[in-house]
Amino acid sequence: MAAGLLNILVEQGSTFSRTLTVEQTAGVPLNLTGYTFASKMKRQLSDANAAATFTLTVTNAAAGQVNWGLTATQTDALAAQVHRYDIEMTNTGSGAVTRILEGEAWVSGSATK
Repeated sequence: MAAGLLNILVEQGSTFSRTLTVEQTAGVPLNLTGYTFASKMKRQLSDANAAATFTLTVTNAAAGQVNWGLTATQTDALAAQVHRYDIEMTNTGSGAVTRILEGEAWVSGSATK
């Protein structure tokens, strides 16, 4: 399964929070019991360190729902430029890792900062 492509806007100094629904087929959610998630954002994919690490929390396993977010403190520390991110899902039973989403994260600057 190829990862989905989604470009996102992250506003400096604002909380970033999205609910994602992981589907096994179009319109059919994947039961997320036994899965964990990881997501990082980097200025360049080759960077050794992440610019930010997203928090991912399964909010409704049966409905395939995951909350994906950054705190206002985390977004405030980001440089106002284009970054790259991805989200990986791990099946804790088999150990299989699947990249489910990737794209550009456009960080907009804050005049209030």
